[in-house]
Amino acid sequence: MDPCTRLFAYCRPGFERETLAEIRARGERLGMPCAGEARDRSGGVLIGLDHPHQAVSLFKKLGDPQPVFARHLLACDAGGEPLPPGDRIAPLLTRLERLAERHGPFATLWMGAPDSEEGRALTPLCRALQARLESGLRDLGALDGTGVTRAEVVLLAGTEALTGISWIGEASSWPMGIPRLRRPVAAPSRASLKLEEALVVLLSARERSNWLASGRSAVDLGAAPGGWSRMLLADGLRVIAVDRAELAPELKREPRLRHVREDGFRFRPEQTVDWLLCDMVEQPRRIVELVANWAVAGWCRMALFNLKLPMKKRFEELELCRGRLTGALRTAGIAHRLDFRHLYHDREEVTGLLRVTGGRRGG
Repeated sequence: MDPCTRLFAYCRPGFERETLAEIRARGERLGMPCAGEARDRSGGVLIGLDHPHQAVSLFKKLGDPQPVFARHLLACDAGGEPLPPGDRIAPLLTRLERLAERHGPFATLWMGAPDSEEGRALTPLCRALQARLESGLRDLGALDGTGVTRAEVVLLAGTEALTGISWIGEASSWPMGIPRLRRPVAAPSRASLKLEEALVVLLSARERSNWLASGRSAVDLGAAPGGWSRMLLADGLRVIAVDRAELAPELKREPRLRHVREDGFRFRPEQTVDWLLCDMVEQPRRIVELVANWAVAGWCRMALFNLKLPMKKRFEELELCRGRLTGALRTAGIAHRLDFRHLYHDREEVTGLLRVTGGRRGG
C-alpha cells in the first residue's frame, strides 16, 4: 500500500480556510471527497481523503491548474510516531525509504516547515537534518539525482514530521513554495517583486521570451510610483503608465514611457497593446469588469491584474469574480485562458493572468 494517504498544502498564514475550501471543492468535482482542519495562522493544511488510496491521484489532478491558495502541495503519510530528539534521522530515513520503494529513487530532497512563527523557529533544525538525510538516502540508493519525484519532509514540531513526495513540474519550483527572487536595483517600489514572481510563476519560459521582449507594448493602470512600469521597460517594452499621481523621477527620462494623468477606469488605448497591467486598489468585482471590457473590446492580448480580496469569504469572492470574468468572455465568444495564484508577495490579494487566445466567434 502507498504510504502517501494524505495531502499537505503550504499556504500563507491566515489563508488556511481558503486553501482547504478550494481543495475540498476541487476534490468534490473530481469525485475524490476530502476534508481537513484549517488551523488559523498555522501556514499549512493537512488534508485527508474519504478514500486514502486516492491521495496521489488527487495530487496529480490538482496540478492543472495549480491551486490558487496553496503555495506548494505534496502527497504525504499520516505523520508516524514522534521523532526521538536524540535520533530523528533513523525514523525519517525508514519512512523515506518506504516512499522510494513505492515511487522509485528521488531526484532531490526538500526539507521545510510551515511559514508560521512556530514553523520559522524550526528552520535551523531543517538545515541541520538536510545533509544527513541526503547522505543516508544516497547510501540506501533512494536518492540518485534522477527521476521525476522529490522527497519531502515537513517539520511540524521538533518531534513531529510528515514525509511525502511531490512530482517535479507538477508543484512549486521552490521549497515550501517560497520563491528565491531578488528585488531589482533601484526599483521605485516593493511592488516590483510581485510582478517578478507573477511573471515567473504564471508564464512559461517560452512565454516570457515571447511576450516580454523589445517591441512589445503595455498599459500599466494605477502605475505610480512606477515599479511595474520600470520592470517592463527593462525588458524592452514600450509602456503607457496611467495614474494621476507622480511617477518616480527617473522614469520621466525614459523615452519608451508615456505618463498619462488619467483615471485608470476611464483610460482607453489608441490601439491594441500586448499587455494590460492593473494593480489598482479597488473592489475585485470592478477590476474583473475592467479586465473583461478590455478583452472584449480587443484592447489587449494579455492581462495581469491583482484582486484585493475582502477579509471574509475570500475564496467565495474569488470564485464569483472568476465566474463574472469568464462569463463575459464566453458570452462575447472570446477564447481565453484564465489563471489565478496567491503569490508569496501578494499578501491579502491574488494575481490573475488572462491570455486572450482567440477573437469573437465568426470574427
